[in-house]
Amino acid sequence: MLRILHNTKIDFIRLRKQAAIFIAILILPAIPLILFSGFNYGIEFTGGTLLQVEFQEPPDVGEVRALLAENSVPGAEISTFGANALAIRAQESEAVEEQAAGAERVAARIRAALDGRYGAGSYRVLLSETVGPKVGSELRQQAAIAMLIAFGMTLLYLAWRFEWRFSVAAVLATLHDIVATLAFIKYMNLEVTLFVVGAVLTVIGYSMNDKV
Repeated sequence: MLRILHNTKIDFIRLRKQAAIFIAILILPAIPLILFSGFNYGIEFTGGTLLQVEFQEPPDVGEVRALLAENSVPGAEISTFGANALAIRAQESEAVEEQAAGAERVAARIRAALDGRYGAGSYRVLLSETVGPKVGSELRQQAAIAMLIAFGMTLLYLAWRFEWRFSVAAVLATLHDIVATLAFIKYMNLEVTLFVVGAVLTVIGYSMNDKV
């Protein structure tokens, strides 16, 4: 059996105070940040348009951003992935409100702008998603409810399963795992998508399994 570390003798109990201080320094500042500024929600939760396109030649991001602004798609977030691909997110409030009226106008406008500048055959669409503001708001609420239910049921089970003193420790440890995960998401400014929500629910499950 391959062992990376040998003869490890770490006195975790002796270091508990230092660990508690370190954790508090990391987690406590994140709580007001989360409460007052929230997270960086993705298209699914805010509403908007996501278009992933792959060009034949590496595109100029600045040129594409200026092109979209000239064609009534202001404030588009553009990021690169792969060698020649761009992810275009239109989450500007006016564009999102326009989608509430139906039709994939914003996506069509983006494609028309790219066709006019680069030609229809110069790129291919890898992904096109459009979410209205109402749907995004409902998804955000449902995701929050799902995490609260999962967390609440976890705490109830831990409180019932163990003696009160062990229950308190298990509940606090589970709470720590969830808050630490949310703090990491906030500090790294990660985009909160449905996949991230699934990851947080997985953390809750593994945390409970670890305590049991």
